[in-house]
Amino acid sequence: MNIVLVNDGTSGDMHPFFAVGRELAQRGHHIVVCTNDVYRAPVERLGFRFVSTGTEQEYEANTSNPDMWSSSKARVTAWKEIVVPRLRPLHDLLDGQVQGDTLILCGLLTAAFARAVQERRGVPLLTVVLSPQVFFSARSPAKGLPVPPWLPYPARAALLRGLDFAIDSVMAPDLNRFRAELGLSPVSRIRSRRVFSPQGTLGLFPEWYAQRQSDWAEKLSLTGFPLFDEGRHTADPLLEQFLAAGTPPVVFTAGTGMRHAHAFFAAAVELLRRVGRRGVFLSKSAQQIPAALPAEILYREYAPMNSLLPRSAALVHHGGIGTTAEALAAGIPQLVVPYAYDQFDNGERLRRLGCGDSLKDFGQLPAAELALARLLENDGVRQACRRYQGLIEPGRIAAARAADVVEQLGRDSFGGRTPQ
Repeated sequence: MNIVLVNDGTSGDMHPFFAVGRELAQRGHHIVVCTNDVYRAPVERLGFRFVSTGTEQEYEANTSNPDMWSSSKARVTAWKEIVVPRLRPLHDLLDGQVQGDTLILCGLLTAAFARAVQERRGVPLLTVVLSPQVFFSARSPAKGLPVPPWLPYPARAALLRGLDFAIDSVMAPDLNRFRAELGLSPVSRIRSRRVFSPQGTLGLFPEWYAQRQSDWAEKLSLTGFPLFDEGRHTADPLLEQFLAAGTPPVVFTAGTGMRHAHAFFAAAVELLRRVGRRGVFLSKSAQQIPAALPAEILYREYAPMNSLLPRSAALVHHGGIGTTAEALAAGIPQLVVPYAYDQFDNGERLRRLGCGDSLKDFGQLPAAELALARLLENDGVRQACRRYQGLIEPGRIAAARAADVVEQLGRDSFGGRTPQ
C-alpha cells in the first residue's frame, strides 16, 4: 500500500507515527510522511518519502507563541492560527498524495482536512490518538475538561453536550466554509465525534493506562505505547562523565516545543538545592536556562530518554504523553508540571497509578519540595514504578499491533488483500 502519515506538532506527537511507519515499511509498504520541515532529516533517514507542510520558521513561530502553551487559550489558538489558514492548501497537498491503493493515518490536528480527502476520494483513513484525554467521555471525564467527576452521569453528559456546542461555535464556521468550497455537507459535534474516522481510530496507549470507555470513539484499537528510538545517538562524553560522577540526577524538561520555561528551570535550580540532589536540564532552547548553573546541574540541548532516564532518580516534566511513556518504561517517579493540552490528564493518571504526582504551580517551592521528596523516598512509589515498568512492552510490539490494524483496513478496503 501507499500509506500516508500526516501529522503536526512536537517530537512527542511525531515519534509514535515514525514507529508505526517503520513497522509498516518493514512489511513492504511505501511510506509518505507529510509534516513540517523540522522533521525532514529523521523522516529521510528512516527511508520514507517526505512531503513538507510548513517551514522551520513557521514551526518556531508557533512554538514561540505563548498562547500555544496557555491552558485557556492553546486549543483555540492552534485552531485559528495553525489549522484554519492551511485547511485548503494542506487538503490539496494531501489529496495529491492519493494514488493507487492509498491509506491515510492522521493526527487530530490534521483531521479536518484529512477527513475531507477521505469523503471526497473514498480513501481509507485511520485517526491516530496519542493520549486518552482527547475523548470527550462522560463515563470517565479526563482531567482538564470542565466536567467534575463527582457529578451524576446525566449531569456530566449534559455538560459535555454544552462543551460540544461551544466548540462548534468556534470551529464550525471556518470548517464548514472550507467544506462548502469542496462541495461537502456541513458538520457538527466536530471535536467529540467528527475528528474520528468512521473506519477506525488507533489509540497509541495501553488499556492499563486508561481503561476504555463506552463513550469513546467507535472502532477503537488500543495498541500500547509505540516507543520510538531511531538508534542514531552520538556519544555525549560530558553527560557520561556527569552521570558517572555522582548519584543519579533528577531530570527536568518542559518539552521539545516549549520556549517559555524560564521560570520552570529557575525554580528547578532552587528545588534541587533544597532536596540536595543533582540535576540534568534538557531544553532545545538555551535561552530558557539560567545563565550560571551550579556544578551539580548539567544542561544539555538533547539526550535520548531511553538511555538517560534508567540512570536517573526521577523526572520532572510538562506531562506530554511521549515523555510520560518513556519515564514509565524507565521505572522512575514523575512530577508533572502541566501547561496545556493532555498534560493535566496525564499527570492525574500518573497520580492514580501511584508512580507520579502533578503540581500546577511549580513556583510554590515548599509544595514542590514536598512532592518531589515524597516521590524520591516513598517505597510505595518505587513499587508502583516497578510494577508499571513491567507492563510496558517494547515499542515495536505496540507498533506491530497498530500495523496489523492498518493492514486489516487495507484488506477490507482493497478487495481482501494487503497491497504491497
